[in-house]
Amino acid sequence: MIVTITGDKVISRKIAKIQTKLKAPKAMLTRIGKNLVKYFQENMESEGVKLTKKRWKELKPETAAAKARLGFGGKKILERTGKLKAGIKTMSVTKDTLKVGNPVDYYPYHQLGGRKLPKRQMLGVNTDVGKIVMDEVKKEISFA
Repeated sequence: MIVTITGDKVISRKIAKIQTKLKAPKAMLTRIGKNLVKYFQENMESEGVKLTKKRWKELKPETAAAKARLGFGGKKILERTGKLKAGIKTMSVTKDTLKVGNPVDYYPYHQLGGRKLPKRQMLGVNTDVGKIVMDEVKKEISFA
C-alpha cells in the first residue's frame, strides 16, 4: 500500500510511520493475543456469558453428582482440574497472523458439542473480540 500526500511533511512522516508499523504488526498481534486469552479465560469464569451472552447449559444431574463424588463439586461447569481454562493460549504469532486456541485434547468436544455433549463455546468472535482487536490497532496507529 502506497499513500502519497503532498504539502504537509508532518502528516507525510506520520503516514509513513503508520505504514511501517502495519507492515510489521507482530508486536501488536502479540498484545492482541494476550488480551484475547484473558477475555476467553474470563468467558470460562462466566460460563459462556461473556462471549455468547447466555450461560452454558447446566450439567445433567448424574454428571453433577459424579463430579461431586470425585471431589469437584461446587466448581464451574467446565472446571475440574483447571487444564481446560489454562489451555487457552496464543498458539502462534507470525508477521501477519495470530492464532489463539486450546490444545487440550477434549477441548473441541465442549467447544463444538456433539451427540452427548451440549455446545459450550469457550472461544469465538463477537463485538467484544472485535473491539479488543480494533483498540490495539488504534493504539498502534496513534503511536506512529
